[in-house]
Amino acid sequence: MSNKKCYIIALMTSSIIIISAIAFSMFRFKYLSVGDISSLLKFLIVLSLPPIFCVGGLFIEKLKRATLRSALQIINGIVLLFSSFILLFGIIFLIIASPFESKTFNINNYLKMDKYVEIFDFAFFPNKELAENNSEQYFYRYSYTVDPDFDVFLKVTFTSRNFQEEEARIKKTYADAEKINYDKYYEYRIIAEDNGHSYHFGLVRFFKDGCTIEYIHSYSMDYDETKPRLFEAT
Repeated sequence: MSNKKCYIIALMTSSIIIISAIAFSMFRFKYLSVGDISSLLKFLIVLSLPPIFCVGGLFIEKLKRATLRSALQIINGIVLLFSSFILLFGIIFLIIASPFESKTFNINNYLKMDKYVEIFDFAFFPNKELAENNSEQYFYRYSYTVDPDFDVFLKVTFTSRNFQEEEARIKKTYADAEKINYDKYYEYRIIAEDNGHSYHFGLVRFFKDGCTIEYIHSYSMDYDETKPRLFEAT
């Protein structure tokens, strides 16, 4: 088999593998979004190396000087082999540390989450009808960068009656939940786990001025100090 055919086969194979890996990394998220643009650019640069050197090999084949062509093919072949190993590791990291994430602000997607997040308890959130009819803000995010993490946030303003009924429901269902008072609101901590590098919090905040309630569920296996934590007091 000629060098030209080898490069064409390598180009087609590497391109198919790269496209498949990116597609898998993207479409496993329910609401696709780019989480880290800088990481995405790095992944794209690494993944593009083998195809680039395959194309380079095809151009080298067109050189007329046999000696120069042979020398350049050896160098290009070594670099192509090395970049293929980088491609392999790049694909692995693309899958386990994806720069993509799932994110939505649409209340019509209320508690319609990725499969991993669905296994957690969201019973302390209000029912769909109450949430959709009284929502001021809704936010859902799920990412998987080596370890999974997610944030679910709902802010609603109820009537006085609904406000009282919701607090009664929380107090009755989660009688053991810790109640903490702040200047502007008090909150019931239904889930509170923090060991310094990972956390899991589920809480409901009742604001003292008006009939506003916030529901928060945050989880992270590898805490990043650069990211804000929704459950922290404000």
